[in-house]
Amino acid sequence: MKSYEEYVEKLLKPSKAQRIAPTIDSVDSLYDEESKLEFIKAFRELMRIQNILGSSLISALQIWDRRAGI
Repeated sequence: MKSYEEYVEKLLKPSKAQRIAPTIDSVDSLYDEESKLEFIKAFRELMRIQNILGSSLISALQIWDRRAGI
């Protein structure tokens, strides 16, 4: 298992799901089955990471701020 900070970094970086569908509305424009499947797989990975982190986004942001020197 990776460290907490590694999961936080992965969650805070732009994801494959965001590259496939940058906005919520753009998900509706995924017409072919391959695009939909790729989005679902990428989104599933984000949900897996969020579950590992225990939905602790505040802690994630604190780590992000620490790295930025804030």
